[in-house]
Amino acid sequence: MTKPKILTILALLTIGVYIGSRSPKSYPDSEHTSSSKSSTDKISEIKAIPKPLPPKMTPVSPPQATTVTRNGLAGHSDPQANPQQDILVIKHLFSEIRTVFRELPIGENQQIAAFLLGENSRHIAYIQKNSPHLNDDGEIIDRWGTPYFFHAMSRHQIDIRSAGPDRILWSQDDLTSHQ
Repeated sequence: MTKPKILTILALLTIGVYIGSRSPKSYPDSEHTSSSKSSTDKISEIKAIPKPLPPKMTPVSPPQATTVTRNGLAGHSDPQANPQQDILVIKHLFSEIRTVFRELPIGENQQIAAFLLGENSRHIAYIQKNSPHLNDDGEIIDRWGTPYFFHAMSRHQIDIRSAGPDRILWSQDDLTSHQ
């Protein structure tokens, strides 16, 4: 064997012994070895965390319709005000209803009164059941105690008529919303 071959073999053998005798901490991969231990520890810690309890199941009841009450006829039948003002109060109330519901209630006096009492899709009561503006039949009445006559001109306009002081509809003293 030639001298260069022997030196090469010896060098390779020395390198092999050197690499084999090194401790595992001196390897460049030592981070992975030590982190796998800590990963195992972390997994054990995670397994030790208690599982959350399932949420308590309570039966869900449907939402209750709550009626919002307003005084929609405030100022109606005010003795200090002109009787025509009563018509304007109702007209203003219908304007507010049209804004909220996008249309006006249609029907005779009792159906409109029921709507104003809260029998509507939003459960908004514009008047109360014990209102002095309602008679025993559940109709909206004018200051003389006569039921108003409501005529739907369209979904957005209702003609309002009061019989006036003589309490007779379609007479000379009637008050209307188009005066």
